[in-house]
Amino acid sequence: MRSAGVRSAAAPNTSWDSRYGRREAAKKAGLESAAQRRDALAGTDWFLLGLVLVLICLGLTMVFSASGVASMRLHDDPYFFFRRQVIFAVIGLAAMWLCYRTPKVTLERLQYPMLFLCLFLLVVTLSPLGVSVNGAKRWINLLVIRLQPMELAKIARVFYLAFYLRSKQCIIKSFGRGIIPPFLITGVFCLLLLAPPDFGGATVMTMLLFFRCLVGGTRLLYLVLS
Repeated sequence: MRSAGVRSAAAPNTSWDSRYGRREAAKKAGLESAAQRRDALAGTDWFLLGLVLVLICLGLTMVFSASGVASMRLHDDPYFFFRRQVIFAVIGLAAMWLCYRTPKVTLERLQYPMLFLCLFLLVVTLSPLGVSVNGAKRWINLLVIRLQPMELAKIARVFYLAFYLRSKQCIIKSFGRGIIPPFLITGVFCLLLLAPPDFGGATVMTMLLFFRCLVGGTRLLYLVLS
């Protein structure tokens, strides 16, 4: 009788303890998730984000003001080009958010696959699959849209240079190991861009390399001589 009474008295306490433990675990998990969200927001470059949003708004405003007449004449819709630009802006913002949420380690692993993919696409533009516009073969026809590999190449180059300049700080001031690799890769991209020809794209690639290396700590003498 006594043991049965003890068990019956202990059962409610055990149930209450389990409920209390679950409540505390849920509270702890909520605090941890809130702390993670605060850390993510604290690491956000709000100034850079604001600049991006301002540039997007200015671009949409200019497209809206400059394309109304042409949209009405070509498509009988004054908002045709503006609407299409808004769709592209939304896609770009979604891609930006995806990159923001992607761990840095994953982005570092994708740098070389992205480089080789862009090189392959640039070679494709020189083949019969490339689309020639005004005498320059810079696009690939994908039925729904025309892809310009140059735009993807700029993003791939930013990833590559950022990783290279961060991980090679010990040798970045040397000429052989610190300068030649990024300059060699940039030279290959420029050769493929000059073939269509795309002088503007080659200039963008060169200036991107110059300023990234300048900020990354490369000797100014090497950059000037190059």
